[in-house]
Amino acid sequence: MSLLSIPRGHVVNVYLKPGEVKHLTLTSDLHTEDPMCDLQGLSKMFEARQKLAHHSAISIGDLTTLIGHNDTARFRPPVANPLWATKEAWVDEAIAYTVEHMTKHGTKWDMVSPGNHEDEWLKRHNTDVTTRIADRLGCPRGGYSGFVDYRLIMSNTGGPSGKKDKHTRVRVLYHHGAWGGKANKGYTGARDFANQRDDWQIFAYGHNHHCRLDPETRIKMKNGKENEYPVYLVNCSSWQKSYTEDARVTTYAERRGFPRAIRKAPLVRMWFEIDKNRVIQPHYTVEV
Repeated sequence: MSLLSIPRGHVVNVYLKPGEVKHLTLTSDLHTEDPMCDLQGLSKMFEARQKLAHHSAISIGDLTTLIGHNDTARFRPPVANPLWATKEAWVDEAIAYTVEHMTKHGTKWDMVSPGNHEDEWLKRHNTDVTTRIADRLGCPRGGYSGFVDYRLIMSNTGGPSGKKDKHTRVRVLYHHGAWGGKANKGYTGARDFANQRDDWQIFAYGHNHHCRLDPETRIKMKNGKENEYPVYLVNCSSWQKSYTEDARVTTYAERRGFPRAIRKAPLVRMWFEIDKNRVIQPHYTVEV
């Protein structure tokens, strides 16, 4: 992977037989190496998802927390994982630990991208942790925002046939997130960002650690007709606990008076159908 130029978009080819479904897990704000990460819940979720056909996942930022001692504005001792709190190369330990838990159940990763925590670490230390994690996972490194096109290719063999097969596409647009709000959970800012882009089916965002799903309708105008199609705006939640059991430890969420956030990983289902004109048509749903 070149460090000089990282594309904004990526394409994932998915070979499906008629009637088969592609499953995609959307994740954000895993904070995997953080002591407050719900590793048990995360593990159970990935174990269950791996039983689904054609399953893979993407992460749209804050895979890690990475708050060091020299970050005087945010550091306090409970932030440091006791497994490596006294080690010089603790960032290397954190990266290895993160990759270990992301691959524990054999999950295939289609893309990982940075969040504000990785971006802050890059700004302070000139080290691209996201690229290092992506290299170990064997997947592309995305941008702070971008898109992943899932190309659903009809195949009776489950693989390339050597000829031009019928295919369609489901586009997952994403941004790590920059929008909060206790009531709307970032929806209004996310909607404004997504509405600048055309021709997407799913918009994933995160950052505020909340979960929200908004199915909406868009209109595509063609041949004098208005054709409706569904889109989904998805706040991808987090796997970091909001409050500790030990009342002596004050978390960021508690200090700011944030409500506890549920820990979820939205699930996308994609498939295709052949219409009466023998045209392949995409179908997709999102659930949380």
